[in-house]
Amino acid sequence: MIDKKINFNIEIVWLAIAYTIMHGGILLMPNAVFWDDWLLYRSSDAIILQTFREAGSIFNSAGYLHVFMLWMGVWSYKFFTFVLMFGSGVLLNFILKRNALLPREGRFLVVLLFLILPFNFARIAAIDFPYALCYFLFFLAWSVIDRYRITAALLFLASFNINSLLVFYFLPILDLLYRTHRPWTLKSLARFPLYRPELLVAPFVFYFVKVKYFQAVGFYEGYNENLQYQNMEKAAKLQFKDLATIEFNELVFLALLPIAFFIFLKKINTDSEKIGLKLFAILLLAGVFSFFLGALPYWILGLVPTFNEWASRHQLLLPLGTALVISSLLLPCPKPLKLAAVSALVSACLSLGIVNYYDFAVDWNKQKTLVKLFSENEDIRRADVVLMNDSTTGFNAIKREYRFYEWNGLLERAFNDQTRFALPSNNLKWYFLNDINRLSSEMYKAGSHEVKELPKVVEVKIEQLPRNRDGIYLLENWFTQLKIIVDVVDIKTHHSMNVP
Repeated sequence: MIDKKINFNIEIVWLAIAYTIMHGGILLMPNAVFWDDWLLYRSSDAIILQTFREAGSIFNSAGYLHVFMLWMGVWSYKFFTFVLMFGSGVLLNFILKRNALLPREGRFLVVLLFLILPFNFARIAAIDFPYALCYFLFFLAWSVIDRYRITAALLFLASFNINSLLVFYFLPILDLLYRTHRPWTLKSLARFPLYRPELLVAPFVFYFVKVKYFQAVGFYEGYNENLQYQNMEKAAKLQFKDLATIEFNELVFLALLPIAFFIFLKKINTDSEKIGLKLFAILLLAGVFSFFLGALPYWILGLVPTFNEWASRHQLLLPLGTALVISSLLLPCPKPLKLAAVSALVSACLSLGIVNYYDFAVDWNKQKTLVKLFSENEDIRRADVVLMNDSTTGFNAIKREYRFYEWNGLLERAFNDQTRFALPSNNLKWYFLNDINRLSSEMYKAGSHEVKELPKVVEVKIEQLPRNRDGIYLLENWFTQLKIIVDVVDIKTHHSMNVP
């Protein structure tokens, strides 16, 4: 018994080390903001509460959560996201152990991959914190589903605030059926509603309350309501094409590979167990089904959970299914092949984590540099409209692009006011053809912007200063310096006004 407890603790330590290498970079940028974080950052409590009330948050729980987190500080988002996502992995370890289907080696491999597969790097965004919280609550509910019936049902209800978990809910129900109602017969399945009625009622209660009392209104009206089966085929194809966009840093990968090899050499030689054809089939089918449940809520909306950009957040539910599929393929392999494959896979994942979080740090440094450069320029200070011509997008993390409200946020930080409206340099015509008053709000960091017939317009060209050093990617990006060239624009002759 003591040996088993020691082995369990050692496994958790190894999982924690791997997870920290993969995602520990999130803790090194405690105050960084990305994407829609600017809708929260430096916004009043009233604006935040109004935003999430209009978005249809039940009892405005997301709004009050963000107000509380911002009261603690932006750092709290990063810290608790890091903790809760790891906690979800620990809970999964308990769930798989209770299920007793996998051998020890298989369980460790599934949980390890669950924690370090390169999904959902958008977790670094503060506005995505409810994803991490609800994800954790879901696995917490699943872990206590046997002992604490009402608590589990309430936790599941809370987790459904991330609506995609309503579909993923099939998994804990199937797990419970597997453990308590075998063999599956029509009679045993018919008894299940009487056995756990609270679990069957929970998603319907949530859906009724959400639709009846908390529909999205205003700017968010119709959000996530484009449910069409026709979306699925195209989204699924794009999903798998997106695999080709993954880019590895060979130097980081090769540095990690021998370390991973020697760590797994002992573990695989000690713990390796071959699985039979039946268990292989169960794992593979469970993995494919879990992946489908994780992707379906997004595919049906025409959304593709990609590795790059903001859509990375849609990968929230993909790790479990992917980990099960990969594990089903690796566990039957001979030890030498298994050792090589696991070492290479883990090294590849960790290298992606290290490089991606480094890229986020470079991105954040770029933003801080731009704030300083903007603040020192009088033409930008006097402008009404600022056109951004950014030739340094290579320093943006995971191929992301800055939205107009991110540019507005940088200008607001530079001048401590919200009188300007920023947009890409080829969008000036769009500014005049659309209702900018609707977007000139505190939420979009343009609350004091005045729409004029002839605004003062400047174009800001963002360029990279010549490099002072050659060679190592991780160093040359970190020490990169920027410059801006600001031109006053005659809006009648600007090239973007001639775009058809």
